[in-house]
Amino acid sequence: MADFWKWEYNYGHNLNPEAPIQVPGMTYQPPLLGYKQLLNFSAFSIPDTGGWIFIAAAALLVLCMITEIISSRKEKKKSFSTAVAMIFLLPVFFTSCSSGPEPIQVGKEACSYCKMTVSDARFGGEIVTTKGKVYKFDDMHCMMSFMQEEKIVKPDIKEMYAVDFSGNHYLIKADENLLLFKCDALQSPMGGNIAAFNNRDSLAVLMKKYKQGIPLNWDELIK
Repeated sequence: MADFWKWEYNYGHNLNPEAPIQVPGMTYQPPLLGYKQLLNFSAFSIPDTGGWIFIAAAALLVLCMITEIISSRKEKKKSFSTAVAMIFLLPVFFTSCSSGPEPIQVGKEACSYCKMTVSDARFGGEIVTTKGKVYKFDDMHCMMSFMQEEKIVKPDIKEMYAVDFSGNHYLIKADENLLLFKCDALQSPMGGNIAAFNNRDSLAVLMKKYKQGIPLNWDELIK
């Protein structure tokens, strides 16, 4: 805007000294904004599209600055009360934190080992660390590989879970008489072809159906 005003100033003051009509003391500088009478000429200046965009941008910047100032003042007033509230809420926070397994969301979450999106609710498992971090897997093969490559050390493991192949596919603890069935006909996402069951009857039904596979307990699978 200052550069444009300077351009107008030069235009209105840099007059030809040999002009046929001269008015002593008269300048022909157009107005930056608004209306101005120049002898028998009427000069009217208003912003065009670019000018209105410029004005709107400036107004938004001023509004943002005012909002930030008001917000900062409110934050200063709230900071003390927030700190006090946090002190009282800390015990509640720590007691309410969950350190158990989390449901695996099919089609939304990725395997912690192969990074593939979980596509089948019947397979997979979880590792929960002593600090409460949960690693999710779409296949027992990924879970075993994750452990074999020592991406997590054994002392950091709090609990391990597997998805129950039958029923509602709940997570069941690996060390609670978990029975696993290795069968190529299962076609699990990453080729582990291992299904977990929380009872022998469900395992027997699947073995009768496919007529193949090897029953394994958790310790045998780890080895």
